[in-house]
Amino acid sequence: MRNVFLLFFCLVVAVAHAQTTDNFSDGNFTLNPSWIGDTADFIVNSSAELQLNAAIAGESFLSVPISISLSDSIEWRFRVNQDFAPSSSNYSRIFLMADQSDPTLSLNGYFLQFGEALSNDAVQLYRQSGTVITSVCRGPDAQIAAAFDLHLRVTRFSSGEWKIYSKAVGGGEQLLCSGIDSGSLPGQFLTLDCNFTSGNINHFYYDDFYVGPIVPDLIKPFITTFNVISDSSLSISFSENLKVNDVLSLVNYSIAGVGYPSSIAIDSINDYSIQLFYNQHFISGYHYSLTVSGINDLSGNQLNDTLLSFNYYPVSLGKTDDVIFNEIYFEPSSLSPLPNAEFIELYNRSDSAIQLSNWKFSDGSSTAIFSDHLFLPKTYLLLFDQNNLSSFSSMLNKLAVVNFPGLNNDTGDSLSLKNAGDQIISTTIFNDNNYHDSHKKSGGWTIERVDQNFTCDQIDNWKASVSTTHGTPGFANSVSGSYVDTLPPIVEMVFEEDSIHLLLNFSEELFSTISSQNFAVIDSQNVINDCINVELLSTNGVRLTYLNPFSSGINRLLIRDSLYDCSGNLVDTRLMIPFGKSEPAKPGDVVINELLFDPLDGGDDFVEFYNCSNKIIDLSHWIISENDFNDATIVKDESIITASHRLLFPADFLVLNRNPENLFQLFYCPFREKLVPLSSLPDYNADNGKVILYDENGTMIDGMNYADTMQFYLLNSPKGVSLERLNGYHGEKENVQWHSAASSVGFATPGYRNSQWYGETKTNGRVEVVNEVFSPDNDGFNDMLAVHYHFDDPGTTMSLRIYTKEGIPVRDVMINESLATEGDVFWDGFSNEGRLALPGRYLVWAKTFAENGTSSTFRTSCVVAPTN
Repeated sequence: MRNVFLLFFCLVVAVAHAQTTDNFSDGNFTLNPSWIGDTADFIVNSSAELQLNAAIAGESFLSVPISISLSDSIEWRFRVNQDFAPSSSNYSRIFLMADQSDPTLSLNGYFLQFGEALSNDAVQLYRQSGTVITSVCRGPDAQIAAAFDLHLRVTRFSSGEWKIYSKAVGGGEQLLCSGIDSGSLPGQFLTLDCNFTSGNINHFYYDDFYVGPIVPDLIKPFITTFNVISDSSLSISFSENLKVNDVLSLVNYSIAGVGYPSSIAIDSINDYSIQLFYNQHFISGYHYSLTVSGINDLSGNQLNDTLLSFNYYPVSLGKTDDVIFNEIYFEPSSLSPLPNAEFIELYNRSDSAIQLSNWKFSDGSSTAIFSDHLFLPKTYLLLFDQNNLSSFSSMLNKLAVVNFPGLNNDTGDSLSLKNAGDQIISTTIFNDNNYHDSHKKSGGWTIERVDQNFTCDQIDNWKASVSTTHGTPGFANSVSGSYVDTLPPIVEMVFEEDSIHLLLNFSEELFSTISSQNFAVIDSQNVINDCINVELLSTNGVRLTYLNPFSSGINRLLIRDSLYDCSGNLVDTRLMIPFGKSEPAKPGDVVINELLFDPLDGGDDFVEFYNCSNKIIDLSHWIISENDFNDATIVKDESIITASHRLLFPADFLVLNRNPENLFQLFYCPFREKLVPLSSLPDYNADNGKVILYDENGTMIDGMNYADTMQFYLLNSPKGVSLERLNGYHGEKENVQWHSAASSVGFATPGYRNSQWYGETKTNGRVEVVNEVFSPDNDGFNDMLAVHYHFDDPGTTMSLRIYTKEGIPVRDVMINESLATEGDVFWDGFSNEGRLALPGRYLVWAKTFAENGTSSTFRTSCVVAPTN
């Protein structure tokens, strides 16, 4: 049976001369010893316990003969477990001794009762004489008012003194009560008497019976728990009752450097627990050693001298940013060295120990509530689901919780941490962009906070772990460093909801107070319209109400006074943000203007649009897709650009990217407000593919095929180089051409005019060279030969060729291609064989065919200048 009784039974063998024992380890209760009575109503269960197993409600008993000497002091030991709240209808009696085996008869004896009417149920000892019952002693009220599992020890000395001790499973022994009853010892039966309703016909359990002489106590007491209560008090619990004079002796508790306590308090409920109070206050973070000595139990067994070491920390309930999210594992992989289960790592930044009992961790859809845990300062704590406990068996500083929120892969989650008072302690938003590493975002790596002292929620303060173990749970982060946020909040969206209301979104949460005084509208005549009310819609969104209706056309929003983010960065008050009524788009109104499909390591793709119409266009619920290069009907991936409103004004740019802050750092982006975050932007192939833009009705607005072969021939590597549109703003039949962005602008121009841009040249019924001299070195200045055309009638086709001055063909730029009425054609300086043309003068020859059958030929020349 249980280890707690092994020593006890060994001692019994050594001292017993008249005793009865039964621990039911033989699987029955009818032999050694033989119990009699309602034997059909009891079983020995799989845990080797005697269990009631009656068929119907009623009263059932078992009785066993006992052999004790009337002149000896006697001890009874047993375990009783009633898995229900006792009552006057559901209770049991254990007759320690009786002169009748049947408890329903008139008898003489002593019994313990477990259960009574109302809620003050206590363990109580009675003497029964015939039908008269007299109380001998009673334990604490309500001790067994609920289901209980107790080890009981009862002693009776020849003087007539009775004592009852109890010990809960896993706890220490305590004296429940004592009393004097010097009546003679009647009869020789130990009896179990169960009274029960139909709901408890199998909820009585008994085990480990011993009746015989008192077994000498030879076990030394020991310390079971030790806690720091305050900066001047400690608590200690012992395994059993001790001699009071020893417990209260101040010299038995010495702290090196502090001395003896000034006073000691014994727990009024558990007299094996004490509190020590010292006059000297403990110093935060200081290491102390407490020596406990000179203490004996009631039998004279002395506690071994014990050294208890502790560090003192003030205990706090926690305030904002005391505890932060420090590491997140949201996409586990069986191939990773990390446990194959999600986890969160917390870090206590404060100088106090924090009690986490009843703290809450949530992702908005499910919430985990913490159990009791003292979170020491400057330490880490691993948080995970209790169902995955075995996966974290080797980890230190951990806390398993029930209902751990499932962390979303790729798209991420919004996490919050609240203390027991529901105060928000920390929040963070994460997704794949927090990795800042395209090779690790597929899973198996954690994301780690860079700077623990920067507590504002910024995506760039997180990076993929660089540890060889793919993460650092319980240890300092592998990417630990410093981070400073210098980027101001920007206005991402202004939308005219109706004639007097604007919807306004900032790029991040503002920490300044927002009022109507912060906003005004200016129309095209410079008339000011004042804001009269601000309604907060989200952490970064507001609805503005204005005094007067907005004017038609384009109005501008003016931001006044100081609005700032968590880091104190101010919104630029010099900007006036345009807004106005939007119009439906038609194909060609918005075009794909630039594409980065093979980014540098740690970077992301981006797609740039340009509004080449005269309309204000709302991109709400537009779709950007990735399609197969050879078969546009095969959709590989697609994403909604925005579920809210996003206006694109005439001649304006907009850039989609998973992580605009990263893009802002990699490239020159003078208009940061034109960079739109889209975490689900398709991951375009690095060799070839097709980009298609659809409006909210599924109408294709624009599309482009791309390939790495379209990049400038002389690039060392096309990685990190965008393709820019050279032409194609004049009609659907335009022959759109593309070229690598120039080296002079860092190989990309997100959010502003393309580096390979030649302006507008007006011709009438003719073809002509825009820049006679060009140098194909991709430096951003006259890198290509631009040929502009303009025809009065639609439906013209054209062929354009380049020859040496000796008439040798060099490049077929265009062969019988249908054109819009106006546009541009470009020569990149390379021959049909892919060789760069030698410096010198070349012939530009073009021939056009109109729908009416007429044709025209144009001849001019150009110069290829030497490249650096």
